Amino acid sequence: EEVIVTVSDLARIEAVFREVLGWEVVFRGALRDDEAAGWDLPAGTRGRQVLMGSPSSRYGRVRLVELRLPRAGPMRPAPQWWDTGGAFAINLF
Repeated sequence: EEVIVTVSDLARIEAVFREVLGWEVVFRGALRDDEAAGWDLPAGTRGRQVLMGSPSSRYGRVRLVELRLPRAGPMRPAPQWWDTGGAFAINLF
């Protein structure tokens, strides 16, 4: 029960979740090689991540991930301008 969202400025987005939504940091750390491989990211991808959760629920988390890719460009074949490579809607309670 987790949504993974890639962000360009991890500190800024984390602050929004903490200060505006009142969410808490559940985990913070570097992106591990096995995680990058499991998400089918290019070899050599590095990054930082923060897992956020609402203090009013022990379910549902948002993992914010800031990536440093070894090369720039689309991460999926035949991408479209609207294709984020993930969920189209996220509902937070």
